Amino acid sequence: MTVVPTLRRIVLATCLAVAPASLAAQDAAQWQRITILGELWAEVTFAHPWLTGGTTAWDAATIAALDATLRAPSDSAFSAIVGTLLATLDDPATTRLVPAAIGDATVTSAPARFAREGRIGVLQVSDPLATFDPASQAAFTQASRDSADRLVLDLRGAAPAESYGTAILNGALEPVLRSVLDTTVTGAAERRRVAYGFDNVGAFSSGQYRMALETGAAPCLTPLPRARPRELVVVLNRFSVVPPALGALQQAGRARVVVEGSAPFAAVQEHPLPDGSVARVRVADLVLPDGRSGEVVADTV
Repeated sequence: MTVVPTLRRIVLATCLAVAPASLAAQDAAQWQRITILGELWAEVTFAHPWLTGGTTAWDAATIAALDATLRAPSDSAFSAIVGTLLATLDDPATTRLVPAAIGDATVTSAPARFAREGRIGVLQVSDPLATFDPASQAAFTQASRDSADRLVLDLRGAAPAESYGTAILNGALEPVLRSVLDTTVTGAAERRRVAYGFDNVGAFSSGQYRMALETGAAPCLTPLPRARPRELVVVLNRFSVVPPALGALQQAGRARVVVEGSAPFAAVQEHPLPDGSVARVRVADLVLPDGRSGEVVADTV
């Protein structure tokens, strides 16, 4: 659906679109910076779940960031400006990651594999799109049936996962997670902002639409027949597909989480910046049925 923004947002969007016009012929890079700034403003304004009370302060901070960008046209200065802008939201998941802070070791894309090291079973999954590879299917089956006392689930990804890869990998991991349980565990659901309603034909009207928070269905994991409770250790990096039930498993004392580099603990969207750093924006909250946060917390960094 199409959402008609308020007059204030029309003015802000116009500033973002028109401000660099006089520089376009001289500095194409400045166009890129302003475009990124506009994309960040739009994503936070319409997707960040913490802005349900209004965006006046965020709009003002974005205009200040635009002014600073026009006065300091360099990639490094722009990235610092973006970091300052995102910090105004006071959200640890919405931030700028500098290359040195990303810190993830290189992971090679390959089908999943399972191996035993003494009484420890290790399932390595680096490529969600290889989930249906016969070798991957065999590894998932072996991991869910193995008799090891501890299962290490290495989910360090080789590249960002798209929605399709995320969905099929979470489906393949479900029997593995169920194999370590002796009781039912309900995972976290995603709570996102949504807009609904109808456009208004008035030139400067907000339209007949409303913003709301929508919570999806929470995954429910039941033990497999003849499942044997085992200790679960999950290893994550920046590109990991994080199972929706992991936060609940951790809070129930059924899983420990090892974090490498900059693994996100919330649903986020990343925007590459010209200097090689990354702007990360929260687009959903993870909540348990009782209202508590279902986000994963690093046990070891």
